[in-house]
Amino acid sequence: MWPVVDVTFAMLCIAAWIVGVRPPKWAIFLAIPIGVSAFWSPVPLEGLSTAFRIIVVAFAARSILNGDRSDGVWLSLGFIAGLALQTVGLAMVGWIHNRPAGLSLNAYVLGEAGLAVFMLTAWRHNFPKIAAAGTATIYIVLSGTRSTVIGLLAYAAATRNFKIMLPAAMISALFVVWALTIGGTSARITPEGLKASIDTRLGNINGDEEARLHVQKAFPGRYEYSEPKYKLFGYGWGGYLPQTGLQRPHNVAAMLVWELGLLAFIPFAVIAWAVWRRLITIPVLIGWAVVWMVSDDLASRPEVQYMFAAVILFGILQFRAHKRGGSVGY
Repeated sequence: MWPVVDVTFAMLCIAAWIVGVRPPKWAIFLAIPIGVSAFWSPVPLEGLSTAFRIIVVAFAARSILNGDRSDGVWLSLGFIAGLALQTVGLAMVGWIHNRPAGLSLNAYVLGEAGLAVFMLTAWRHNFPKIAAAGTATIYIVLSGTRSTVIGLLAYAAATRNFKIMLPAAMISALFVVWALTIGGTSARITPEGLKASIDTRLGNINGDEEARLHVQKAFPGRYEYSEPKYKLFGYGWGGYLPQTGLQRPHNVAAMLVWELGLLAFIPFAVIAWAVWRRLITIPVLIGWAVVWMVSDDLASRPEVQYMFAAVILFGILQFRAHKRGGSVGY
């Protein structure tokens, strides 16, 4: 379905272009190294589609920000509604699918969806908070992803807002209760379990023997291992896995270095510029950075890219509203 979503955003961009809106230069600057790297990647479509998505999402966001703020409210309501519709199904799967490392192979994405919903909800005043908070709780708790809970607490602490810290603490407590009882994932929150996970993640980042053994255990005989080597311009976007037989490094910074090489400097510079311009708030960056340390979904999964874009968009709406002395709540 992601091509359908991308095409929808592209149509919004065409409409915005007709009325005189132009894509932001920073989005083009960010997309260029990713798109260019597709020419030496064994899977060129991944780089080209990601570069395309960056431009159209930033373009559509600029159109929303330049227009009536109610456009952004409708988009946020649609985002929450779509996740809420999945909540019942997710809860059902949570009872019948026992996976110690998290709920299904999409555990990280589910946890990140919950984090995004929580961040959006924290910025709203007249939002359907009960439904949104329930959705965020179910996604974060049942996902079983420790990094999402730590990111949630880091984000809440960075806001220094008790009304945000309190529900974050409650969700985290439910996460621990779930892990110790029904969820059956208590081993993942012990010191030994945490150390094992850290060793595995470091192996993935470095592409060492631990990473090879991990892949062979998970996919016996499916992939041929090749020791990864740093290249000046990387393996190309999406090229690390097919050229090494290893999982992607489960770390955004490491993945950018492995797949873009020296060109990775550009995404890092764009993020620093966005923080400086307050397009990304410090609490949001801190919260997501915790997740990015152990998951590269932002750089590889369209749904996570859209979630992060939504969080940034409504952070900008909130910032502008406060500058005008108003509120983004409707």
